[in-house]
Amino acid sequence: PPGATQPELTEAALAKLQPHTDYLVDQLNSGEEFERVVETISARAGVSPGQAALYIHALIAASQESSE
Repeated sequence: PPGATQPELTEAALAKLQPHTDYLVDQLNSGEEFERVVETISARAGVSPGQAALYIHALIAASQESSE
């Protein structure tokens, strides 16, 4: 939309999302749809869906780097 900005994963958003990490990992590992996990986590953490998606992508990237 006009005037919209790209979501950013701020320190404040990270602080809100981190307590939900175990839940979101469990949901993704059990086969839950990415979009549904994003919606649930963003609502639980009080962040935007874009911030939740960035956080999940960062977790996935970190997981892949540590397994190499």
